[in-house]
Amino acid sequence: DVAEGERLLGQLAAGEIETFRVEKGYRRKDGAIVYAEIFVRELDSVANQPRRLICVGLDITERKRAEERALESRRIRDFHFDNTPLAVVEFTSDLCIKRWSRRAEKIFGWSEAEAVGRTAEQLCMLSPAQFEVRRERVGKMFRGETDQVSAVLPMLHRNGRQLWIEVYNSVTRDDDGQVLSMISMALDVTESQEMLRMLNESEARFRGIFNQAAVGIALLDDQGRWLNVNDKLCEIVGYSMDELLERDFQSITHPEDLERDVLMASAVMDRSID
Repeated sequence: DVAEGERLLGQLAAGEIETFRVEKGYRRKDGAIVYAEIFVRELDSVANQPRRLICVGLDITERKRAEERALESRRIRDFHFDNTPLAVVEFTSDLCIKRWSRRAEKIFGWSEAEAVGRTAEQLCMLSPAQFEVRRERVGKMFRGETDQVSAVLPMLHRNGRQLWIEVYNSVTRDDDGQVLSMISMALDVTESQEMLRMLNESEARFRGIFNQAAVGIALLDDQGRWLNVNDKLCEIVGYSMDELLERDFQSITHPEDLERDVLMASAVMDRSID
């Protein structure tokens, strides 16, 4: 801090400024560093006396320490903001985008410069059908009915492609409980949702084949208990579906065929045969 202090002192001595204020560190006698806010001005001149300066110092050590801790905390927060695998978006209390992480850029296609200051609706990230649902979800947090809300919902990429996004929303408040901002963390689950859709479609097709097949079909557990049977199997064996689901295949197998049947079923289960 020496060079800055000397520069300001030189300006004051040359009459370029009348006073100055500077924050600087001092090394105490015991070696510790303390900080002070210094106000300096020249005293009115007195005949036959050298020029004199008056300096007023305010101890700001605790404030500087707090600022350093806050700065470090902000650095850590900023690091996580930009490096988490989740898209992180901070909204103002009126739901304008305040911060937009790099991951958000990648998931939604909008740059930070394009997103900041606009709403999700203005970026067309939501379909009109989602507007009211979002307002209700956000309203619960703003009214203090819940601390956070999560949901899986359809959203739109900048190019119009539909995404499935799992969002986690929470709000920050001031000491009076007023909402300062809303933090939204978003995970792109489009791929898993698409796989689930395909599985559901596959299961629906399987159910259609299972129920309408002209041959008897059954699902069994590894103990031979019936888990599901179709109408054709019930017709073949003469039992109702409810009756079969209370039994196992061993109980309706002809005794002379049972041993061979159990052995073959066991061979399938241990994969010695297909």
